[in-house]
Amino acid sequence: MLVLPGEYVAESEEYIPGYGVYEDDALYSEVVGDLLLDSKEHMARVKARTRVPKLQSRGTIAIGQVVRVQDQMAMIDLATVNSRSFSLVPRGVPGILPVAAVSRQYVEDLRDKIRVGDIVRVKIESVTPYSVRLRMDERNLGVIKAYCTRCRTLLVKKGRMLICPNCGHKENRKLAEDYGKWKIM
Repeated sequence: MLVLPGEYVAESEEYIPGYGVYEDDALYSEVVGDLLLDSKEHMARVKARTRVPKLQSRGTIAIGQVVRVQDQMAMIDLATVNSRSFSLVPRGVPGILPVAAVSRQYVEDLRDKIRVGDIVRVKIESVTPYSVRLRMDERNLGVIKAYCTRCRTLLVKKGRMLICPNCGHKENRKLAEDYGKWKIM
């Protein structure tokens, strides 16, 4: 049976996801292909017919730029990663980062942890056809590049704070453990 990306495949209580299948309350196809339901191994697979973009899946680490920050959530424009066989993040699908997924400690205002323009490393928590839910509450996740909110100069890490080498302004962010070590244009 031919299935398309995002199409229902099976119930997650009956089958486990194999190649070309992701789980989001039920099992859905990631690619265009032929559905293979193995009742002996209880595994659902989709044998791809083409090299079309596949939907990103839970647990994928992604890089993005913060485009909007509110008290309780932020929108992240995820970078597209292309290979010969698929594109990890399609354009136009917003990444949503809720405040509860930023730190394991209480955060009152998300603007205390990230700002518009920051480059962040996040983990994909769930995927729907309309949005990608993100998290960054692990040590290796967080801001990897940030700019001063006053003069837009690249901030330098000093201890646990970020300091602007141009105007001396000090800022706080939820930093990834390797902040400043990335060469991102």
